[in-house]
Amino acid sequence: IDVGTTTDGKEHELFNQLSYKVQSGAAKDLNVRLRASTLRVSDNARAYNSSGNEVRVFLDYPFSAF
Repeated sequence: IDVGTTTDGKEHELFNQLSYKVQSGAAKDLNVRLRASTLRVSDNARAYNSSGNEVRVFLDYPFSAF
């Protein structure tokens, strides 16, 4: 990473996702995704980006409008 004041910054990202699709019942075809990610940034690149952890839940349900 080149941020102008240094050129040896480092980043590392880890990303995982689990997904489940309901097979039957009232919620048939509902898709649930759980996503977790971790970002680590070296000290000399913190002006460019910051470290962090993130967990997200996605719910996808198909429907017909017409």
